[in-house]
Amino acid sequence: MPKLRPTRRLLAKPEHGRGKAQVVDRPGQLTHILWAASRGDLGRRNVAVIWMLFGSGMRVNEVAHLKVSDVFYRDGTLKEVFMVRGPTTKTDQHRPGFILARQHREALIAWRDQRVAEGAFTSQDGSYGGLDPDSDLILGRRGKAWRKLAFND
Repeated sequence: MPKLRPTRRLLAKPEHGRGKAQVVDRPGQLTHILWAASRGDLGRRNVAVIWMLFGSGMRVNEVAHLKVSDVFYRDGTLKEVFMVRGPTTKTDQHRPGFILARQHREALIAWRDQRVAEGAFTSQDGSYGGLDPDSDLILGRRGKAWRKLAFND
C-alpha cells in the first residue's frame, strides 16, 4: 500500500518568514557562531569558513571551491580583493570578493598556519605562505589524512 503524502502543508497559507534561513542581525549572534565553530581540531578552518561567508558575502559552494592562489599572493601575503571564479558562482559570472576585516584576515592566516604546521598540501618552495597554490583553500580531514572536499553532482 503506498504511503500517503500529507497535504495539509500544501493547502495551508504560508506564513511570512517561515521556512527561510535565519538572519544574523546582532553582533552577539555572530560572536556565538564563531565561538561554536572554533571548537575542536578543525576550529581554525571552521572560523575561516564562517568569516568567508559573513565577511566576504560568499555562498558555501563558492568558499568550498576557492584555491589557495585565489586569496594569497605568491609571497604569502593575503589579498584584500580577489576574484571568485565564474563556474563556482550562482550566475556563472566572475565577481570580486573582499577580505578587509582584521578578524577575517587573522582567521585565514591562522588556518594557513595550521595547514603548514600539519603539512597539509604544502608547497615545495615556500611560496603562497607555504601552501600549494593549486590546492583547495578549505580541506577536510579523515583521521590524520588531509583531503579535498567531495562534491556530488
